[in-house]
Amino acid sequence: MGDLAEGLEYSNFRAWVPRRQVKVGRKISEKWVYYDWGRRENLEPLLCVHDLIGDGDVFFRQMLYLVPRGYRVISVSLPEVETFEELVYSFEALLRFLKTKRVHLYGAGLGAMFCLVFSAKFPERVSSIAMTHATLSLAEYKKRLLIYRPFLWVSTAEIVREALLEYCPCGLRNVREALATEFALNRTFSRGRRSIIRRLLLCTSPEKLNTRIRVPDDYITLIDPLNVDRRSLLSSRAAVSRRFQGARIAHIKRGGEFPYQSEADDVSIHLLLHLRRHAKAPCEPLVLPPPSKALFEDPCVVRVLKDTVYRKGRERHTLKSRIVVLDSSKRFMGPTRLISKYRKEILALQEAAPLAPIAQLAVSLEASNG
Repeated sequence: MGDLAEGLEYSNFRAWVPRRQVKVGRKISEKWVYYDWGRRENLEPLLCVHDLIGDGDVFFRQMLYLVPRGYRVISVSLPEVETFEELVYSFEALLRFLKTKRVHLYGAGLGAMFCLVFSAKFPERVSSIAMTHATLSLAEYKKRLLIYRPFLWVSTAEIVREALLEYCPCGLRNVREALATEFALNRTFSRGRRSIIRRLLLCTSPEKLNTRIRVPDDYITLIDPLNVDRRSLLSSRAAVSRRFQGARIAHIKRGGEFPYQSEADDVSIHLLLHLRRHAKAPCEPLVLPPPSKALFEDPCVVRVLKDTVYRKGRERHTLKSRIVVLDSSKRFMGPTRLISKYRKEILALQEAAPLAPIAQLAVSLEASNG
């Protein structure tokens, strides 16, 4: 599951927080998997809903931060449903099973869209909303997912996997963002082909927020990173800001696609302020159990060490491939005649610059002597 899953924080989360599952509807697909941690006296918990890529345990750092401060946090995994209507009514049945009348919702991406749709359908169930990468329409997902909706069920696991990889960010990222992306992808792939296909069907459904949200704007908090390089995400953020003009905006400096993992402390602090502003007084803090045994404490340090070892191995391999036997003309590319002519000079230059291309050295010597 990646280096992040082998760190101390995730090991503590798996050791302390129970993983539960419950079937709330008539269909087998309406089985909810969730993590519930905190004192049951808190009747208005914070309920977290993940994005297209992710699972219920992607908010483990928020749970480890908020629960010791007296709050109750529930993180759910999206069930295998294909429409938002099924998802909304199934979620309402889950709240009835949990015996919670009202909740504070926190959603990311697809989860943020669901929070808005659910609050429009059941406003009496929602106390406040916090969102990251919020959107008012699923058109962005349709553009980014390079897959045709009617052919999803006949697509192979490799095609579905490639569709998710195309949705993920690419290019150079810092260590925290890379670890967060790797962890979220691994947790998504662990759900299996059937669950991923239903999640893709949910993302490509013609859902748009047309109804009025009855939650007041000042009870909504938008938590977004500033280092976003996608125009579609920026346009969605601007549309959400225009729709909820009275909402509180909490910007964090960086975070990428998964700021609740890569910059978990910043997101958790904003959620704590949001709950202090809109939730009831927290209960008595929980006494944490003894820490779990983990392979290492800081996954970022381990990833940097792994990258350093890998880079040195590549440099060593490149150095061996550059030191060739000059008597064999088949071992190198370039002007063979010039290399044979300046064989002694090239050997002397290779001692000072072993990574320099042999053909380039030969051409440079010919130009300087010519």
